Order: sequence, then structure tokens, then C-alpha cells
Amino acid sequence: MNFFTNNWLKITIICSIAFFLILIFWNNIKKLMLRIRFNNLIIQKKAINKLLKNMQESYFKTRKISESEYKVKLKKFKELTRDINRQIMVLKEDILKLGNKR
Repeated sequence: MNFFTNNWLKITIICSIAFFLILIFWNNIKKLMLRIRFNNLIIQKKAINKLLKNMQESYFKTRKISESEYKVKLKKFKELTRDINRQIMVLKEDILKLGNKR
């Protein structure tokens, strides 16, 4: 408690400066966050495609997995890919909207 009573002015100034900086750079922060989410979705999509390739190799070449397991996993990978593609399109639209506000 003694710390806050001795340094209340410094804390208030720092908080107000941080608040104004956030207000000034808000659109840039939002764009950065959207780009990070976009890049993460692209990485997820690549990982799912790699898993799909490995699964297809296991089924068609080496016959390590059964047909029912293959079909279930293929269906799940298709759903995940479709969901990621939908999210990517929404993020692209949001990025374009932020760019057009200028």
C-alpha cells in the first residue's frame, strides 16, 4: 500500500500514456491480431494436409489402417479443412474491411 501512495502520480501518468497509445494504434493492433490468426490457420491447414497425406499413405501403400478407420478420419479431416477454409475467408474479409476504413 505504501508503494501506491508514494508513486500514484507516476502510475497514473504511465497508465494514461498507455491508454492513449492503445487508442492511437488500435487499428494496427487489430490488423496484427487478424494476421496472426490468419497465419495460424494457414499453419493448421498445412498440418492437416500433411496428416491426410500420411493417412492416405498408410491406407493405400502399407495397409496399416483399416478401411473404416480411414473413412472416419477422412471425414473428420474434410470437416476440419472446410471449417479452416471458412475461417480464412472470414479473416480475409475482416482484413479488407480494416484496410478500406482509411
